[in-house]
Amino acid sequence: MNKLTFFFFLFTALAYANDDVIEFHTPIGVKKLNLEQLQKQFVEREVSTYNLDTKRIETFLGFSMDNIIHSFWSDVKEANNFVQIECHDGYIAYIEAKKFRTNRSYIAYKLKGNDNFVTIDGYQKKIVDLGRFYLVWKESYKKGADTRRRHHWPWSIKSIKIINELPDDIKPLKTASDDVNWGYLNFVKQCLTCHKLNGFGGEVGPDLMLSENWKKQDDKWLMQYISDPKSLNKDSKMSRFPKYIDIREVRIRNISLYLRHLTGLGEDKKEGRFLHSELEKILEQKVQK
Repeated sequence: MNKLTFFFFLFTALAYANDDVIEFHTPIGVKKLNLEQLQKQFVEREVSTYNLDTKRIETFLGFSMDNIIHSFWSDVKEANNFVQIECHDGYIAYIEAKKFRTNRSYIAYKLKGNDNFVTIDGYQKKIVDLGRFYLVWKESYKKGADTRRRHHWPWSIKSIKIINELPDDIKPLKTASDDVNWGYLNFVKQCLTCHKLNGFGGEVGPDLMLSENWKKQDDKWLMQYISDPKSLNKDSKMSRFPKYIDIREVRIRNISLYLRHLTGLGEDKKEGRFLHSELEKILEQKVQK
């Protein structure tokens, strides 16, 4: 075996070894656990849930995410916290910590009775390898699987950390309209997993504040691209906006308003931002009225 071949196999082995470990960024440092260590520390469970992409109930083996969170972050304050889940492909999911308290979720590592840990990417129409670890949620088809956020089901998980609050640089000003504020909340829940804003967010797509392409287009084009990017660019890898979500067009319009608002904020306008949870409560109260 020559040196080049040796190093190829060495780097390949190291890459797979890294995939077998999850990094937990805890208050006392980074803990790296492989499957065997997770099995020793947490109770292994079976969870059956409806997979919207494969159109069937599937049973996974894994560990309770709620138990994991409260083991490593026992004092987590759910009101303003987000769980950040980074994947090996650069995808980063930002999920409100409170969702893990109100919904059952699991770090899965295997499909029961199936050695192939794969699923279907419904948008890209291809089979994807789930890697070593995959976040799944306990839900039934009748309870709204149609409208679930697919980006809350990240695969090939690399690391997990708790974020106390989203950065001011992506928030609208307190003087922004309700539509802009709603756009911000929807962007966080639907788009931040792939796209960065002012350096914060996922690594799959470009930083939208540095991209000039969409800024040159009109609002009609921007809303259509958010709705269904393949309708404007057949080679786009960006997922369309959830098809069955309620008030879909309003959400898309508000996201476009939020992005336009954010482009006008300079370095001198960092003050006057609500906490994420404060903004949610304000808007919820207005809806209830």
